[in-house]
Amino acid sequence: MHPFDQKIAPPSSWLTLIGSELVEVPEGLSREVEQLRKALRKGLLGRYEELETLLEELLPRVWELRIRALPLLAQTDLAEALKKVEVEFSLMPQRFPALAEAAIKLLFGLHLMTGFVEKLLATNPEITTKLPQRLSADKMPTLEEIKGLALSKSGNEVLAYNLIQGSLLMDLLFFAMDLAADEHLPLDVGICYELEYQSAIAVKTYAAAFGMDKTQMPWYVPPQNTLEKILLEGPVVSEADVEYVHEKRAHLNTWK
Repeated sequence: MHPFDQKIAPPSSWLTLIGSELVEVPEGLSREVEQLRKALRKGLLGRYEELETLLEELLPRVWELRIRALPLLAQTDLAEALKKVEVEFSLMPQRFPALAEAAIKLLFGLHLMTGFVEKLLATNPEITTKLPQRLSADKMPTLEEIKGLALSKSGNEVLAYNLIQGSLLMDLLFFAMDLAADEHLPLDVGICYELEYQSAIAVKTYAAAFGMDKTQMPWYVPPQNTLEKILLEGPVVSEADVEYVHEKRAHLNTWK
């Protein structure tokens, strides 16, 4: 079975659905989710420089949780559940104002996710009942195996990996931000900025699977001048660009 078949792993927000208590979760799975919550809590209260590494380390665990949660799909209307999550998460700016910008970015990603799932279910209405059966008969690849296959190929494999990677990171960030709001965690401003940055990365990665680039993100602001364009869109590729940056840096102290 091809690991990038969309019928195997539709990129829905499994972790978000589990966290929202929209489905009854088995005890073993609940314990693993609690362990994930514990790791996230520690990261959110730690140094912002270490949060990105923690998120990357947790993604394989989120992938495994997602696979284990797939049989729960038969218990819920997935499209409606995602819409409910979207509505509830739209309150994040009021619940935790410091995370408003991160929430706005994730909401755009969730909107894309909901639209994708609706189309997927429209063309494959039996997916939520047949998917668990298929998984019981086939071994799902690990996230590392999927990454290795995507990097060795191109085209649909890369797009599928973007879909999986982006949705996993979005799941983790939704979960982390819900945790912060529910427990009123005293987040450092650096952590808030890092969550916003990671939210932008997650959504852009996910959106890339649909052929969207950064200019189509709601928060995109075109560079205002040549220097901004070089610094924001690097790496610098021409000698003229290099000289231009060096010149501006040389004058920087005179502007202070």
